[in-house]
Amino acid sequence: MNINITGDGLELTAAIQEHVKERLSKIERHRDQITQVDVVLSVENKRQKAEISMNVPHAADINAEATTDDLYVSIDEAVNKLEKQYLKMKDKAMTLQRQRQEHEKEVRETDEE
Repeated sequence: MNINITGDGLELTAAIQEHVKERLSKIERHRDQITQVDVVLSVENKRQKAEISMNVPHAADINAEATTDDLYVSIDEAVNKLEKQYLKMKDKAMTLQRQRQEHEKEVRETDEE
C-alpha cells in the first residue's frame, strides 16, 4: 500500500505521519489489494481537517473526511469512516460472489437432470 501524506497549511511532523500510517494499517489487514492512499491534512479557521482517498483495484475510490479541533482525532475519525465504507464494499462484493456461485451450482444441477 502506497501512502501519500500532504500537509496544507501545517507542518507534517514524523509523529503525525506515523500516526496516519499506523491507523491506515488497521484497514490494510482486511485486504492487501489496496494500492494507493492519499491523505490531505489541513487547517481551516483553527479546525483540523483530514481527507483520505483510497484506491482499490476493480472498485470505485473510497473517500472520507473529518474536521475537529484536534488533528489526531480528525485522522482517527476519517480512518474509521473509511474502514466502514471499505468493509461495506467488501461485504457487497462477497455477497455477489456467493450469489453467483449458488446460481452456477443450480444451473449445473439443472443441466445434470
